[in-house]
Amino acid sequence: MSAVDFAELLDMALARPDECRQSAQRLIELTPREAKLPSVVWQALGLAERELGNLAAALTHLRRAVKTADQREDIDRQADVRASFAATLALAGQPKKALTVLDTSPRAPGPSEARIDVRRGFILWTLGRFSAALEVLDRCVPALRESREPNLEARALLTRAVVLGELGNAERAEADLVRAAELFRSTGQMMGSARVEHNRGWLRYQIGDIPGALRLLGDAAARYAAASVNEPWVEVDRCTVLLSAGLTTDALAHARNAAELLGTRTVAGAAQAEVHLAAAEAALAAGALGQAVRSARIARRVYRAQGHDPGENRAHLIEIEARWANGDRGRALLKEAVSVADQPQEIAGATRPASLVAGRIALGIHNLAVAEQQLARAGSMRYRGTALTRIGAWLAEALRADASGSATKALRASQQGLRILDEHQLSLGATELRAAAGTRKRTGEPGAATSASAAAGAVRPERAVACDDVGTPAGPAT
Repeated sequence: MSAVDFAELLDMALARPDECRQSAQRLIELTPREAKLPSVVWQALGLAERELGNLAAALTHLRRAVKTADQREDIDRQADVRASFAATLALAGQPKKALTVLDTSPRAPGPSEARIDVRRGFILWTLGRFSAALEVLDRCVPALRESREPNLEARALLTRAVVLGELGNAERAEADLVRAAELFRSTGQMMGSARVEHNRGWLRYQIGDIPGALRLLGDAAARYAAASVNEPWVEVDRCTVLLSAGLTTDALAHARNAAELLGTRTVAGAAQAEVHLAAAEAALAAGALGQAVRSARIARRVYRAQGHDPGENRAHLIEIEARWANGDRGRALLKEAVSVADQPQEIAGATRPASLVAGRIALGIHNLAVAEQQLARAGSMRYRGTALTRIGAWLAEALRADASGSATKALRASQQGLRILDEHQLSLGATELRAAAGTRKRTGEPGAATSASAAAGAVRPERAVACDDVGTPAGPAT
């Protein structure tokens, strides 16, 4: 094969991973033992295996690509295969090690550095370091456009769209997704197009368009299946969106689908925490409180091992809600909730869901001073952020007014929240808002069927929608 053919093999790993794996394996079988295959063959095979969910095999082949490049290839190739290896490590649940690999990699200025930065942005995203990821991606997108590398530019745009969505900038995120879709279509990258649909679905959820989100996520799931890619992340996202619509039974089914798809992977990796977190949210909504606690604790432990603080905090919050709903009324639980709410967050409004939970628990154990402080904090997002964030904020304001004895203010806040619910065809939070509108009860019970943290799920920091060279969890490829 010529150098051009080898490059096409690498591109095939993104568009048609199963075909790429077969072509690479056939090439390896036909090559005499004494001949030396270039690193790109092992790199393409590793990326194809990763796309198909075989992370253990992917890491094996990518290590061989690194060794081959180090022995007889130039600095650009050495840096590129290391970047693919690093991104795959991040997907396998080792993002800190992945950053170390990148930081110790040979560096070449110019377009090569921009290619590496696409992966760096992705790895920073997996760690929940959104501002740092955005800074890196803002730097490399124009460089890749200038060097006319449409596939890499599309992958960078896709990753940046995910980051922008988490930071609450839906308009810029949508523009990046539109451009990424155009680039993927122009180069025939089927998997890239599937990931655009996936991310468009999640973005529709973030802005409160539940029917649109479900339609796009369903389309993405069909595209993954057609490409023989087992993608648990799309099932996780469908579970979250269905919960926001109050469709608990359907949400549980998709949580189970996610677990089954995860089971087909040789290394659970970064998806493991996501799947357990989705299971915890669905179990909490269904009132299976023991299962919710167990799943949340597993997710929390996995996130902690990965160094993913935002994910760990969210899992901890769901655990707290499940314990409260199961009858835990100890002051230690309130202390845990306040501690989560006080954790520093990059995302505007990310601490508010925890403040809402802490405020409701404080009301439930009659600690009105803490309740006032936490509910005021949660209510500060009434006019900012996504629809789901604003619903939680209006609920906090209604509870705060009710606790202070102001029935008129509680009614007004509840009506504001219900108006947003009706506009976006949402269900999460409806029970509590209607209760706040029609009663003066001051227990602050979170309730098993509608979790406050899920109602603010649009700021969920740990969702997986970005990827490296050939896109993995629902996102870009670098």
